[in-house]
Amino acid sequence: MKAPQNVDVPCDQTEYGIRVYDPGFGNTAVSESTITYNDGLKGVLSYRGFDIGDLVTKKGFIDTQYLLLWGHLPSPQEKEKWQRNLASIPRPPKSVFDVIRSFP
Repeated sequence: MKAPQNVDVPCDQTEYGIRVYDPGFGNTAVSESTITYNDGLKGVLSYRGFDIGDLVTKKGFIDTQYLLLWGHLPSPQEKEKWQRNLASIPRPPKSVFDVIRSFP
């Protein structure tokens, strides 16, 4: 992955690009994305061109979910329809939650 030069940590740069340290993400794949943009050196994180801070403070979960799935923020009618669709999904049985809770 080509990345801007990090003068603070030059050892992370190789002739092939940036080296990724990944202990907690279990070999996360790094590639180009049309959904997410991240520039850690500048503190920039955006989804589909929208700053994550703006999504968190000015939009809600439903809007952000719709944006990630469909590529644009929903109109009021699309948001209402999406909320109805989500509400119509049956809740998993208690046994499913019990199994999940049993994990350490």
